[in-house]
Amino acid sequence: MLTEEEFDQWCGQKRLTQSTRSLIAQIRQIPPSRRVQGNYGNVCGNYCSEKMGQTIQFESHRGELAHIIDQLEHNREVLEYYDQPPPLELNYFSKSARQVRTRHTPDFFVIEVNWVGWEEFKPISELVKKAQQQPNRYVQDENGNWFCPPGEEYAQKYGLNYHYYTAKNRRVSGVYREFQLACSQQQPPFKPPSERTFREQIKRQKNYQLTQARQGSKIAKQTKPFQSNNGMPKDGELPWENAHIDHTCLDINLVSSLISLATCNISSAISSEQMSLGRCWATFLVDGYSKRILAVYLSFEPPSYRSCLMVIRICVKRFGRLPQTIITDNGKEFHSVYFKQLLAYYKCHHKYRPSGEPRYGSPVERVFGTTNTLWLHELQGNI
Repeated sequence: MLTEEEFDQWCGQKRLTQSTRSLIAQIRQIPPSRRVQGNYGNVCGNYCSEKMGQTIQFESHRGELAHIIDQLEHNREVLEYYDQPPPLELNYFSKSARQVRTRHTPDFFVIEVNWVGWEEFKPISELVKKAQQQPNRYVQDENGNWFCPPGEEYAQKYGLNYHYYTAKNRRVSGVYREFQLACSQQQPPFKPPSERTFREQIKRQKNYQLTQARQGSKIAKQTKPFQSNNGMPKDGELPWENAHIDHTCLDINLVSSLISLATCNISSAISSEQMSLGRCWATFLVDGYSKRILAVYLSFEPPSYRSCLMVIRICVKRFGRLPQTIITDNGKEFHSVYFKQLLAYYKCHHKYRPSGEPRYGSPVERVFGTTNTLWLHELQGNI
């Protein structure tokens, strides 16, 4: 991240106008203009950036998060990057030739050594749909590249840039040609299978997108590549890479004698009148790869940020470390400032499970069922 002196020097090298300097300085100083939200099927979260010294929001872990890691965080040409910069005012004509004025928030504002401007990441399929509805805002050229003319017009007023990043779908013929080239470069070279065999092998692979288009989302989830070969959720490649936090109300009613409650002595006789304490809550921290329970916190208090902080404290006390990424649902306790600051301070990334995708939380959900059926239901005195 640039110091003020380095920023002034960079602005002088780029010969930026005073209005452009003020605009960039404002983007550098203010927090993100909006909080990202997880819609159906996408994983949002916060990435702890060492380059920026702060957390960077993302709305898709396959799109924006991959872009952050591959193109921004570890790219030496990138000096700074900011998520959810202030909205831009776009002006364009609608499909019916009506003047449209709208405010748009790009995904990132990026400062590079020889480039500066806004970046937007969208999948090809979404751009195609939007281009049909708003052809003057989303434009594709003859080479397949996508542009946003009103966004570029706004950026050019300040001498800046506006760029789309897309996830492109490859044609089988082009992939096969690259495969042939890779085979010829081997030592010794070997003969590749025919293109027909290559295509048939691809068709035999389970494809989530194809199944979703042909049979619907419900059946497509059966083939979604979140499962490993043995049927267990493949959550990370190593232990401590991903861990899940979630709460459950235990299926047991706890009682205690009035004497032990008054004297705080659990050894007191319980033959006297007993008092029901109700059901307690358990907060679990489970490693996604090994499915090991890293920490458990019990409390009669409903789930809150305190439960999250306590289970993390227990994990550190037991193992002296934290997972690389923590995955949670969208409960309000996981949006707590205290919880987010703790993860950011220790450079622990945070992902939110997408709504409507219960399998993303299967490691910890399975622990809930096992705890109740194999332990609590078998305790003596539990009816």
